[in-house]
Amino acid sequence: MVDYNHVCDRLFLNLKVRVKELEKSYLSLSTHGIFDIREEYQGY
Repeated sequence: MVDYNHVCDRLFLNLKVRVKELEKSYLSLSTHGIFDIREEYQGY
């Protein structure tokens, strides 16, 4: 017998971790990437 509750909990936790990592990378991209590019263009 497969413990479906356990499997679902594991999948849900993995999903939450993935979303957290995505949010982190998106935030770091939006704070660093975009502003760095803007400053570079203004510098020329």
